[in-house]
Amino acid sequence: MLSSYVAIGVRLVAILFFFKAVREFFGVFQFFYQGSPYGDDTSAWPILVVALTSWALVFILWFSARVVGRLVASGGIDAKPEKMPPVSLLAVFVAAIGLFVFWYGAVDSLYYLSVIIMGQQLGVPEMSVEIKANMVATAFEVISGVFLVMKARTVAGKINDVAR
Repeated sequence: MLSSYVAIGVRLVAILFFFKAVREFFGVFQFFYQGSPYGDDTSAWPILVVALTSWALVFILWFSARVVGRLVASGGIDAKPEKMPPVSLLAVFVAAIGLFVFWYGAVDSLYYLSVIIMGQQLGVPEMSVEIKANMVATAFEVISGVFLVMKARTVAGKINDVAR
């Protein structure tokens, strides 16, 4: 039962990520029809990698929602289909938030990877402090997203304890 709720949450997150992937897709069109905003010396493949990875993750989340639901809700929680405890429902929401945070961190990390590659192609000697700070924040997003997905039940239990 819980795995079905998690699968629904994963598909809802996939819909949210779909809109992000559409935005990446239009970035590819901008590159090919209006030219590169980074100069004529940059290649198109980093932008294509980011856009294609975004679309691949959307399709993976959409079509493997049940598998992700079973992985997150493993451990015998599905044995009681009559009533779902509030902590389990909260765990579903925590896992969905974790997927959302992980997605944006993963897409942003691909963006910064393409910025590094384009900077090397253009001969930029060093990245600015702002870009380095954003890379650290992106790494934190990826790590915290993975943590929230993997420890959704533990975090939900702690949230429930605080609410009492």
